[in-house]
Parts: sequence; structure tokens; C-alpha cells
Amino acid sequence: MTGRHRFPTHDEMLALEQAARRARAHEFARLLRAAARRLKALIARGAAALARNKARRADAPARHGV
Repeated sequence: MTGRHRFPTHDEMLALEQAARRARAHEFARLLRAAARRLKALIARGAAALARNKARRADAPARHGV
């Protein structure tokens, strides 16, 4: 076996670069979807907490004898 290495052609390099770009875009989209799900859950928890606090305040007796 000889120790010769073949360099990729211009078309092969272009195909490799395009595949790498597609893979990066796919991973970025996956991360963005995961972040959106987490943000949506965080907002829902915050909204639920605000609703609970408002309900408690409405049910609580007045602090001042007005």
C-alpha cells in the first residue's frame, strides 16, 4: 500500500461544505425549537403564578378598616 493521499476535488469540497451548512442549520433549528418550548413553559408557569396571586388577593379580607 502506498502512502499517497488524494485531495478532494472542488465539487467534493463544495458538497462537503453544503452538507456541513445543512447540518449546522438543522442543529440550530433543533436548539431553537427546544428553547422555544422551555420559554413557553416558563411563561405559562409565570402566568399561572400571577393568576394564583391575584385570586388570593381578591379573596383576602381588606387590611384597612375602610
